[in-house]
Amino acid sequence: MNRKPFRLFLGLTMLLAASRAGAVPTTNGLYAVFNTSKGTFYCNLRYDLVPRTVANFVGLVEGSKTWLDYSKSALANRPFYTGLTFHRVVPGFVIQGGSPNGNGNDDPGYQFRNEINAALNHNSAGTLAMANAGGTNSNGSQFYVTLAPQPSLNGNYTVFGGVVEGMPVVSTIGTVATDANQKPLVPVVMNSVSILRIGTAAANFNIAAVSPALPVPHFKAAEVLRQPGHYALSWSFLANNDYRVCYTADTKSWQGAYLGPYSGVFVDNFVASSPSQFFVVVESKVD
Repeated sequence: MNRKPFRLFLGLTMLLAASRAGAVPTTNGLYAVFNTSKGTFYCNLRYDLVPRTVANFVGLVEGSKTWLDYSKSALANRPFYTGLTFHRVVPGFVIQGGSPNGNGNDDPGYQFRNEINAALNHNSAGTLAMANAGGTNSNGSQFYVTLAPQPSLNGNYTVFGGVVEGMPVVSTIGTVATDANQKPLVPVVMNSVSILRIGTAAANFNIAAVSPALPVPHFKAAEVLRQPGHYALSWSFLANNDYRVCYTADTKSWQGAYLGPYSGVFVDNFVASSPSQFFVVVESKVD
């Protein structure tokens, strides 16, 4: 039997598979493995230069960092990024992911400060950095990967690694069709994100040992008070803390909002057409 056609087909299949994924890194270091619907790419994580930022990312990836699941009004310790999408793609600029609601306007229930290191910059394609809300203390879970050198971003966003294998996959994501809000028309999904440790130093990197410790969200006692003409959700305010609220009309479908350093908020702000609402307040330290 002539088996050459089968071997040719197998060879093409292997070639196509290889084109969709970078080779697994072998050099000592700490790596993030992004398995996406467009292929797999690998980023090194510079825990030696920006340990708090890497600790936050690793903790969210592995589920060892507590975060707020707005959709369930629950504190979670499970892998954060699995199943999320690259919700923003700007050709020639960046691909961005890490938003649970897929709209880029949420966070993991806390924020932490920039960790700028002059040795890390945006001077090449494949730079991995934290997205923020325009402030030095507004990092959370969202990150981006550059599609080209972006030196204008230097000093304003925390770079914590870069693509070492699979840049063609990143470039492919950077060419998908998007809507007017730069959101892919067909979702680009992170099937899984995992951490690869090679060598003793990477194996010994302990996210709980970074100093100062990263903020941790926790529930805050609150009550609804009747005031003239409206109701107010009130709690005991602590200085240097941020507040978020989860709310629902049926205890099944929850939404969330970032309030900032407030000591209370009108219930009316969250009531649309439902006659009643349920609320949970979450507190986290300002980093």
